[in-house]
Amino acid sequence: MGKTLLLLGLALSLCLTTFSATAAGLLRPVVDFPLPVDSYHDQQIPSLFVKLTGRIQREPLNLVATIIFSAAIVHKFLAAKFHKIAHRYQQRSEVIEDLPHATDGPPESGKEHDKLIFRAQLFYFMGEVEAVFGIWLIPLFVAIIAFHGWSTMVDYVGNVNVADAIFVVVIMAMPSSLPILRFTETVIAKVSTVGNGPPASWWLAILTLGPLLGSFITGPAAMTICALLLRHRFYSLKPSESLKYATLGLLFVNISVGGVLTQFCVSSGCDRRERLELGPGVHAKPFRLESCHRNHLV
Repeated sequence: MGKTLLLLGLALSLCLTTFSATAAGLLRPVVDFPLPVDSYHDQQIPSLFVKLTGRIQREPLNLVATIIFSAAIVHKFLAAKFHKIAHRYQQRSEVIEDLPHATDGPPESGKEHDKLIFRAQLFYFMGEVEAVFGIWLIPLFVAIIAFHGWSTMVDYVGNVNVADAIFVVVIMAMPSSLPILRFTETVIAKVSTVGNGPPASWWLAILTLGPLLGSFITGPAAMTICALLLRHRFYSLKPSESLKYATLGLLFVNISVGGVLTQFCVSSGCDRRERLELGPGVHAKPFRLESCHRNHLV
């Protein structure tokens, strides 16, 4: 599986390199790509289906781009399923690791173990919500090359500002990796063991230290870790229904203000560092509180 994907990647790279070498002489970039919405002259058409059909006839790439976008949406909803598949592969690989092996050479199950590890990492990556649209950019670029040529795709990418999208993918994908998540769980567990680790200390540590870690590992990752720890250390003790809901609500509130340790939010759309003008020559940096959907400037 791994060797096949590697060979496919090398073949694709070779084809793109060869194609780009001849693109300047064989292909001419589109003057206006993508076409402006006003250029379709369909504002007066009431039917959405007729409007979409006309735009597809004018620019066939619109159909392919719509299919790719729809596939990305479906992929996003299947992210949790991919994580479950990856977890099953991970468990099977751990079972092989626990088997007794002979000491006179590599185990016979080594290849099977490597395949399981590769598949687990692949499905873990496919299950990363932050990387879904980045993954589907690859077929979109291939479609642009197929319809309009390599130079058009390069010109389009060069003129589009994708810094925000890249920032979100990198910042949220790295802290959501398995080593960071396990390290965070260990830190919370160490603090919770103060006083022999009674349920009250676990409850307090999870709802205070966990949300504060959202400044470093992103709010969604911190919320996931806190929810898992609460399930094992608190909800398993069968508390009252009112205390269950109160704890969950408190977790949501604490996660929302958990980014006070940094001046920038690591959640989606919070990467811009702005300045608050108080007057001529006077500036103050805003104090940011992380929220799931918006910034609060205090």
